[in-house]
Amino acid sequence: DVKAIKNRLGMTVNDVVVAACTLALRNYLIATDDLPDRPLICYQPVSLALKGQGSKKADVGNEVGTMAVKLPVQIGDAAELLRAVSESTAAAKVVFDESFENLLQSYIGVVPPALADWGLKQYLSRQVIRYAPTATNVVISNIPGPSVPLYVDGARLAACYAMGPIISGQGPNITFMSYLDEIHYCVQACREHVPDIGLLTDGIAQAVAVFKELAQVGSELPPGPGA
Repeated sequence: DVKAIKNRLGMTVNDVVVAACTLALRNYLIATDDLPDRPLICYQPVSLALKGQGSKKADVGNEVGTMAVKLPVQIGDAAELLRAVSESTAAAKVVFDESFENLLQSYIGVVPPALADWGLKQYLSRQVIRYAPTATNVVISNIPGPSVPLYVDGARLAACYAMGPIISGQGPNITFMSYLDEIHYCVQACREHVPDIGLLTDGIAQAVAVFKELAQVGSELPPGPGA
């Protein structure tokens, strides 16, 4: 379904899943009477190694940057929301490609490890977050997974649900991972921030169904150059 939507409307898989999250978040915020009149801010982890920007060292572990994307939850029309998300992700990619150096990582690199660890923990503490909230409302990760079946001790892997960290003061963490011809996703959040996480989780699949119908009936959203 996601591929059919992105092919018909000339988008990327990432555009579609981010748009689905945006529509789901909009409906959730409407249901909880908390819809803002401006976009939410989403951080998307981006692998520096995949972009050829990672370190040459073999022992540094995962190296990621973050791409900030606006989620236009204030837009009610599904076609317009899709278009706005596609434009937002495109703009975010330009900014990321031109300034991929992670300044925080660079600064931490010259600070003694113990001091850097203490400083990060202090920043992420409840007391500090209350006065200096995080710069993002939600994290959305989209991980390309294996296109061949995997096995564990002879048993075929049926699904793969990736998980991400929850940071104090931040909203939900939504992680997508493809496996064979499906996309699985996991939604995590603090119960105080998102008391009915099932409503948000179901809303993502419902949003994909809305976009699928738009693509099938030939919505007013014009196909992009990649269609």
